[in-house]
Amino acid sequence: MAIKFDSLEDVEVWLNSLSDDSRQQAFTELATRIALRVTPKLQGLRGNSDFPAWVLSHFRCLATPWAASRFPTRRGTLQSSFRAASLNAESVDHDVWAYLPVVSDHASAETQSEAVAAVDAFASGRFAVSTWQTGSNTRRLSSLSVLFTSETIRDAELIEESSDKTCINQKLWNVSAPPAFNNDRLPAKEDWDVWSDWYEAVSLGNMPWPEAAAVEIVTLPEEDWKRGPAFVNKKIKEILVLHRLEVIADELPEPFALAPQFGIGGQGEIVLEAAHPSSADPANTHDLQVVYGEVRSKLQDFLSLGDNALGELRTEAIKLCDRLHERMDEANIYLLWSSTSALRIKLKLHEDELAKPYEDRNLAVTIEATSAAHLSSLVAQLNIFMFLDEKGRELDRISLGPEERNREIEELRKVAPAIVNISNVANGAAVHVIAGNLNSAINAPQNI
Repeated sequence: MAIKFDSLEDVEVWLNSLSDDSRQQAFTELATRIALRVTPKLQGLRGNSDFPAWVLSHFRCLATPWAASRFPTRRGTLQSSFRAASLNAESVDHDVWAYLPVVSDHASAETQSEAVAAVDAFASGRFAVSTWQTGSNTRRLSSLSVLFTSETIRDAELIEESSDKTCINQKLWNVSAPPAFNNDRLPAKEDWDVWSDWYEAVSLGNMPWPEAAAVEIVTLPEEDWKRGPAFVNKKIKEILVLHRLEVIADELPEPFALAPQFGIGGQGEIVLEAAHPSSADPANTHDLQVVYGEVRSKLQDFLSLGDNALGELRTEAIKLCDRLHERMDEANIYLLWSSTSALRIKLKLHEDELAKPYEDRNLAVTIEATSAAHLSSLVAQLNIFMFLDEKGRELDRISLGPEERNREIEELRKVAPAIVNISNVANGAAVHVIAGNLNSAINAPQNI
């Protein structure tokens, strides 16, 4: 029998056709998806200085029922979040409605119409988050469904057709170019992309946030939400970065899931750990020792250029040579990383200067051509040894040695987004490797 939502009775008939277990979920999903569809109309409130706070409240109202529907096993965890989001929206609702008389006093008819639509959009979000607490207000749902009758009917059909009686993970629109939420009118430094990206993914039926991240975001303490959009959005971005690191580390593609894993012995010496919990032996131990030997060989070639050619580089090269013991397991990783950092920095400074017009170069930091070529080869080999990537751009972005660990650990959290989003490395899978290592570093015990 074809579904129709032409009247309040039609909505009630359809809802009553569902089982008791699925009726409440279906009602909340329909209300949430209607509110999602009208979200772009919030732009009609942009003339008010509280616009960012209102938008944040609206997205909170949508993210909560979305998360509860998308991850049904976490509904119990999210119960208090429904009430908190609803109370927050209620606290600003009066201010939102008070904006209409202000607009009507001086704005054009078009602007007034946009403001009315925006207020209705905000109200739809508040209604969506309240449904789980207050039950099925079919009259309100019926009045909203007429805005998008065909889409809402399609949602109802999807609920009937799916085995788990849900439509929350489906596209919002059956058109090629659906409306988007434009954050151009929101403060540029408040990280509103976390919400515009979320909205776009939900609109397309994609998964914007992993389950653990979604729950952590929706259940943020009320004191965090009260600190406003800049704080909350930054917090959300940090949560997403850390959860993305965990996902990347858990989903390393072959052969990198079985790549050699460095460890640190009791005295700081390099050790190799088993590539997989079921494996008792380190993976590719011989191959890695060969690469280590090639590093030592390239360092000797570099030193053979002589004092005049190397200049100040000789001191750092000698220090590195003293710490690159013949046996890899005799080398101290703390000292090795510390010694190589200066060489990398000098090479980077040299390359940056060469990229400038000749008249703008600082010749004091440039390196003689032959020396620079040997140094580049040495650094590339070191990067292959440590990161499976001759460019070593992940390391350039971190620029940390283990000796600075205690002082710089908080800085890792700041560079994590750049690491995860690297797209221009020579070996793309290296991003997966460094992401896993970075996540381990962030969460490592303080004495490592």
